Amino acid sequence: MLDPDDVNDEIDGNGKTLQRIIPYVEDRRNVLIVFPKAPLDRVGMVTLQYALKRGIEGVFQLEESELMAEPLPSRDIRNAILFYESAEGGAGVLTRLATDPEALGRVAGRALEVCHYRSKASAWEAGRLDDLDEGCEAGCYKCLLSYYNQPEHDEIDRKDGDALDLLCSLTRAEGRKGTEGRTAEDQFAELWRLSGSSLEKAWLSHVKEHGYHLPDRAQVLLEAYDTRPDYAYSGPQALVYIDGPHHEKDAQKQLDEKITHDLEDGGFTVIRFSKEQTGWPAVFGAYPDVFGKGEEG
Repeated sequence: MLDPDDVNDEIDGNGKTLQRIIPYVEDRRNVLIVFPKAPLDRVGMVTLQYALKRGIEGVFQLEESELMAEPLPSRDIRNAILFYESAEGGAGVLTRLATDPEALGRVAGRALEVCHYRSKASAWEAGRLDDLDEGCEAGCYKCLLSYYNQPEHDEIDRKDGDALDLLCSLTRAEGRKGTEGRTAEDQFAELWRLSGSSLEKAWLSHVKEHGYHLPDRAQVLLEAYDTRPDYAYSGPQALVYIDGPHHEKDAQKQLDEKITHDLEDGGFTVIRFSKEQTGWPAVFGAYPDVFGKGEEG
């Protein structure tokens, strides 16, 4: 990527200065990396890649071209799978897959169905699968083969034992969200330490006790807006304020309204909770994309 300022101007035969301009574009895309804990051989990794891709497409009703999948770090060395949405912004399904605790299980179940299997038991078990299309050997265009993965058709095997074992296990998976490699417990402890008041800690306890998604950060200074939200969710770009009694004063209300307006103009979702905790469930319920479904009741 070149900056036009870094490119020397040229002078044509008439002595005129010609400025060379090199256009370029940048975009942002949602990505998700799947790193199997148990190592799989090459056939297992290739099969898992396209089975999960088909599972995601099926659960979230995507066109095949909307979701891409590539091996990491390369096609020769397959340690992980990179999924990314082909369009900038995309449909947001990878964020939902990463934040919805039950989404991965649904994707794995759909992947097994795409591979022509049905469970003989109440749950998916690798040793108890009905093959509904015995005419399909390693794969077909009704399951894992497609125009996009033609170079790897010879390495796809829907009957691969390791891939099937992992997919069956994933149907029972429950996602737990951490941050920057930390467990959910470590993340909660860090957020608790940074919480600045008893009301904020009560809110954080409510989040944990009712199964909502934990914030990614706390007390982050946004210098451009001259504000420090109590908590922040990075994926949906949501900022949370827990408004104590002093926010009921007229002057503070006007300031809060201005801050909210400026932040929303900047693309943030601003969510405010009052000091009245009885009203919190309604606020949580209004933002399921941020907090998840939770277990209020």
